[in-house]
Amino acid sequence: MELLDLIQLADSAQDVMALLQTYVATLSDAAALPQWWLQLPLDHPDHARRRLAGLVTIVNISSRQLDARRCAAGKQALHVFAFGVWKLAACAAGRWPAHAAGTPAKQARDAATPGRPGQLPTAAVSKGHTP
Repeated sequence: MELLDLIQLADSAQDVMALLQTYVATLSDAAALPQWWLQLPLDHPDHARRRLAGLVTIVNISSRQLDARRCAAGKQALHVFAFGVWKLAACAAGRWPAHAAGTPAKQARDAATPGRPGQLPTAAVSKGHTP
């Protein structure tokens, strides 16, 4: 299951924020995005919206500077954060129903290795998908 699927199936805004924070944590080893954007914590929907705005700036500047690596990383993160911010807005407006405890998102979260906070669910990693 890919990260966007997990965001789509997330039960609450807190789950979406946890997935976005995990995504940022996985990118912290990559030097393609600037350090100011990779800083944690990411614990409030306003932080996610600010990061989304920052990604637009990163993609704009890196494309003008012909920095293909940073531009590609920014576009990928922009895709994830745009969907995440949309889902947060839908949750806040009450347009997104909560899912039952047996949904694929809940099962994928429960399958994550205990004791390793911030790890992506094993279902996403075991199939070779990356966020």
